[in-house]
Amino acid sequence: SRVAAAGKIAADLKKAGLKTQVASLPWDAYIAALQSGAYDLYLGGIKVTPAMDFRPWLLDVGAYKFTGYINGHLEDLLNQFRSGQNPEGLAGLYTQIRDILDQDLPYRSLFYKTSGAILSPALTGDVKPLFTDYYRNSDGWTVRYEATPETEGAE
Repeated sequence: SRVAAAGKIAADLKKAGLKTQVASLPWDAYIAALQSGAYDLYLGGIKVTPAMDFRPWLLDVGAYKFTGYINGHLEDLLNQFRSGQNPEGLAGLYTQIRDILDQDLPYRSLFYKTSGAILSPALTGDVKPLFTDYYRNSDGWTVRYEATPETEGAE
């Protein structure tokens, strides 16, 4: 859980001599606490849309932007990217956005999903996962394993 992770991080910070306090709050109180800005560090999670639109976390008026980070040039690039008006220029826009985020680092990702299972050569069928739905079409997937002395006789 995020609360357990926050406790572990707080314990490590305390070992380093920093004073910490972990607060687990109901959603409305959590949002109010973030909007107040009265914190040095917060641990949260996000669920992005299938369009992978991170603007709510990065735009100055973003619904989930609690860091105080402002970069007008980044906002312009994100809005241009989202508009899709120049499909040929998307790669260049993405590169500029990535470079700004790498330099400024307004958020730090501790964990993220990986796609190891969907790349397994043992997985067959119509495997067409989405970033937001790894198991799309999974009702038609099959897994083929080679019998080994360890797996023979296993149920």
